[in-house]
Parts: sequence; C-alpha cells; structure tokens
Amino acid sequence: MERRMLTAKLLVFVSFGTMLFLSKLSADRIGVRSALWMELGFIPAVVLMTLLSYSPSQFLGANRWGVGIAIAAGAIGSVGAFSQAWLLARADASSIAPLTALYPVLTSVLAVALLHEPVTVNKVLGIVLSVLAIYLLGKA
Repeated sequence: MERRMLTAKLLVFVSFGTMLFLSKLSADRIGVRSALWMELGFIPAVVLMTLLSYSPSQFLGANRWGVGIAIAAGAIGSVGAFSQAWLLARADASSIAPLTALYPVLTSVLAVALLHEPVTVNKVLGIVLSVLAIYLLGKA
C-alpha cells in the first residue's frame, strides 16, 4: 500500500506542476479563456476514470450529499482556475505558482477547524515551513 501512496503523491506533484506550467503557456496565448479550455480538458479524463473505476450502479447509487459536495468543490475549483488563468496572463508563472501553492494551508486549517482532525507538531511545522518556502520563492 505504501508504494501505491507514493505513486499517487508523485502523480499529484507532477500533474499539478505540469498543469500550472501549461496553464501559463496557454494564458500567454489566449488569456483567461485558457481556464475554460483547461476545464474542458478534464472531461475526457473524468469519463475514462469513471468507466474504469465504477459500474453504472455504483456510480449512480452514490450518496446524494457526497455528490452535491463534489459538484460544489468542482464549481469552487473552477473559480480558482479562472482566477489563476487571469493572474497567469498578467504575471510570471514563477511569481504566481508559489501563491497558488498556498491552498493546502487553507485546506489544513479548514480540516482541523471543521472536521476536527488532530493538530500535531509536525503538521504545524509543515504549514509554517510551507508558508516560509512559498514566501521565499515569491521573493526570488
């Protein structure tokens, strides 16, 4: 299981890092419209992953609250994608990427406050070091 977790973490790192780089290339050429095209690019991957992962009864029989929350997360993420594209069309990717990389800090704070996840020294230290690293990258 540990190997699968590491592989998934590497896929997140590589795919998000590459996505932001490609978003900058796109935003330089077509501006904020790049966010719309990027969102459309998710459709084939989502359809393929759904077909490979679930039977129709499993997919359609999902918890309605869970589905609603997932749709809300997608809508909120779309706002972030459009905002990111707008920023990338107006600034260097090397200055925008560190700012957009702060989202895990908000996720962690919300998880502790609303989901009552435990606060550990390692988590606090990780968040502080992340914020410091992003600050330093933004200053470079």
